[in-house]
Amino acid sequence: MSRVRLTLRAWHESRTASATVFAAFRVYSNPIVHRLLQVVYSLCKTRGYKRVIKLFPHEVADVEPVVQALVCNDVGDHGTWETRYVLLLWLSILFLIPFDLNHVDSSLGYGSFSGSDGQGGLVNSSIDLCKSFLSDPGVVRDAAAVCLSRLLTRPDMYSNGRLGEFMAWAPRTLAGAMGGDSGNTDEVVEEGGEGAAGDEPAAAASKHSLSASPLSSRVFLATGTFTALVEIAKHGHRDMLVGLLGDALSKVLGVVSTLEESCGAGVEGGRGKDGSGGSIDSAGASALLGQRLRGSPLLRKL
Repeated sequence: MSRVRLTLRAWHESRTASATVFAAFRVYSNPIVHRLLQVVYSLCKTRGYKRVIKLFPHEVADVEPVVQALVCNDVGDHGTWETRYVLLLWLSILFLIPFDLNHVDSSLGYGSFSGSDGQGGLVNSSIDLCKSFLSDPGVVRDAAAVCLSRLLTRPDMYSNGRLGEFMAWAPRTLAGAMGGDSGNTDEVVEEGGEGAAGDEPAAAASKHSLSASPLSSRVFLATGTFTALVEIAKHGHRDMLVGLLGDALSKVLGVVSTLEESCGAGVEGGRGKDGSGGSIDSAGASALLGQRLRGSPLLRKL
């Protein structure tokens, strides 16, 4: 990992020194780094990631290069998923270091990270990255859930409201992924922190786009969101989660129960007129998804 660390630091410094905006978001691909991280993934698969990440370098100076490498990674290149997996695990161990993220966030000075609002672009980018990887069909989804839990269970993430924002985002996302309606109109908007009453069109459009997505991608997103909630419950302090996790769980159970109630109607409505062999429509598919998630071991852990 020392070779990977030196390579990423050198690339990050050259990118930072560039005065062009395009250099900050140019796709980063290094075959040598990818090969090395493939070896690390093999070790994680053999010995388990929890043992391997203890040997990862964990210096504060590595946080920005790792985040920027993930930002500039080509997610459309399905041959480099090992790189994303190991970088997310590396970032999860870096977030355990007790330091103020604002002190290492160079985007506060010149806005290098996407979505930077001048008040913690590094945190915004990290959370958005992990959320985007929660719908990955492979093990990258699990690594993103671990990384997200390590970040959001930091004491400063609770005090600045980031953990509460995610706990409001998760049930809303599950409702959209399952094609159901959470029935909660007072949820917090994902990024703005304002009441949903002022942003109902945006929330409705987001839910509609999720419901219109293929069933497979919705299953992956629902599984990733559940996994993130489980990891947060495992790693978070009880005093921090007591007022948040119970409310989020009740909303999740409400979403699943609503879908289960429509399961029979959805399946019957999707059958052919002869009562056999017909394809299940979107409502029936969403209902079956809710039924499967009700029996999921992830929900039992929560």
